[in-house]
Amino acid sequence: MYDSWRSRMEMYMLNRQHGSTEEGVTRLKKYSELSAAEAIQADCDVKATNI
Repeated sequence: MYDSWRSRMEMYMLNRQHGSTEEGVTRLKKYSELSAAEAIQADCDVKATNI
């Protein structure tokens, strides 16, 4: 399924960034699970992408 080096690295980086997997699938954190600093960063990221 993930035969190229690039796709393996992308999956690795996603897993490292979000930290948790369920049945081999990366599970993103819910907004309510974020710490205060992460929530502020998420808000800033959303504003930056909506410009």
